[in-house]
Amino acid sequence: MMRKSYGLGQAALVIVGDVTREKAESLVASLQATLPQVAPWQETLPLHNKPKTIEKYFDSTQTAVMMGMRLDLSPKDDDYYPLIVGNEILGAGSNGLSSHLANEVREKRGLVYSIVSDIETSPGLFSVSFRSQNDRVEEAVGVTRETLANFVAGHFNQEELERSKQAMQKRLLVALATNKAQSSVLASLWTKDLDAAWVNERSQKIRAVTLEQVQEAFARRLQLSEMTIVKVGGNVQEATQ
Repeated sequence: MMRKSYGLGQAALVIVGDVTREKAESLVASLQATLPQVAPWQETLPLHNKPKTIEKYFDSTQTAVMMGMRLDLSPKDDDYYPLIVGNEILGAGSNGLSSHLANEVREKRGLVYSIVSDIETSPGLFSVSFRSQNDRVEEAVGVTRETLANFVAGHFNQEELERSKQAMQKRLLVALATNKAQSSVLASLWTKDLDAAWVNERSQKIRAVTLEQVQEAFARRLQLSEMTIVKVGGNVQEATQ
């Protein structure tokens, strides 16, 4: 499998630093000579959600939970920026304990130590992940569902929106502070079929996101009845393994 997946058809080389173009091209040529030719990766995940619950017993005092669904999303979609800005309010890890999920599931009820929501592209995925004590997992899942439903219904405000946009802008500046960080950003852009100009466009488009756009994007994209739930831990009956 590795031989079929790792090679020139899948590769991108990013060089950031004090190096001439001639030297960079020499480095690229030497690396290319060591890599086999492979076919470009083709997405094989299903395009439509088929909600289900997947359970796996694991002998532990906590159960790990992931709730998620396909979004079929790319950074070029109109809903992309409203969704990632909204997710910053909802439960992005960078928003810490001020996110809706952290406030409801951790701060108010003490059901988890950490809870994070994430939106990914290529392929588009929305997910929420956390760990909870075995005897409190179902309560944590229920509160998470309720919090998601309230968010999709538009229960957030302009102040939260502005705070989240500012946090995202600051984080982008930090992400570009070193040559190593810049190379990581550029490599990530390659995987999404984006060029370097996207970095500047991203800042502008984040600033332009409105409350109404976030509300409409989440209401349109997050169909909570289509979510799949995965549980791994002692909460699951051992017979189901």
